[in-house]
Amino acid sequence: NFNDYLSSFKKFIEQSKVAILNKNDENIQKLNIKDAIYFDINEICDLKLKDHGYSFKYKNEIINTNVFGIKHIENILALLTLFDYLKINILDYKDYIFEFEGVKRRFKEIIVNGDIYIDDYAHHPTQILYTIEMIKNKYPEYELIVFFKPDRPSRFLTFYKQIATSLEKADYVVVMDLASKDSNVDVSILVNENKTKFYLYNNRTIEFVKNIEKKVVVSLSSKNMQEVYEKIFINNHL
Repeated sequence: NFNDYLSSFKKFIEQSKVAILNKNDENIQKLNIKDAIYFDINEICDLKLKDHGYSFKYKNEIINTNVFGIKHIENILALLTLFDYLKINILDYKDYIFEFEGVKRRFKEIIVNGDIYIDDYAHHPTQILYTIEMIKNKYPEYELIVFFKPDRPSRFLTFYKQIATSLEKADYVVVMDLASKDSNVDVSILVNENKTKFYLYNNRTIEFVKNIEKKVVVSLSSKNMQEVYEKIFINNHL
């Protein structure tokens, strides 16, 4: 259970020479690890969302980024805290921070006739929420349509209510069948969590999404989602 997970994490940290931890994380707070180096997002200044991503001031240095999520900023703060510990000059590396645009299958973007397609690996509640937050920050004027494909039946049945809560931040959600071919799980249990925003994946829904103007279509899954891009954009612009 989750307490076992926290206990294992604490044992791991206690075996480390140095631990750099997020002071604002409620689960980190529960561990009460005193011999750690803590970073705090509340201690940075001038956090602003610009066209290219967030920027902020850290120890009198302006740090520009190419990312749009607060969790990315926390990751960068962990890195800067490591720089401080190792006595590395931030000036030598802050340009590289700006060049970082994410890892494979994280926020991969394609622009098609003014609309935007984003492919992202997010498939559990927390990461889904962060990804939707990033898209809303970057494209506030667009309708956000999420295509979500669950992966494992056990994960889906355990977390579908939390997944629904995260997905509700989008304007529309299209729920696809589970990636597992052997699964007989009915994904309509997720659709039933919000019948005003959530739809099952079918040809009728595809046509509905195609007709939405000024839209961001995002596919969220641990699996390949090329099918979504082809049905919404390729077949629509032959």
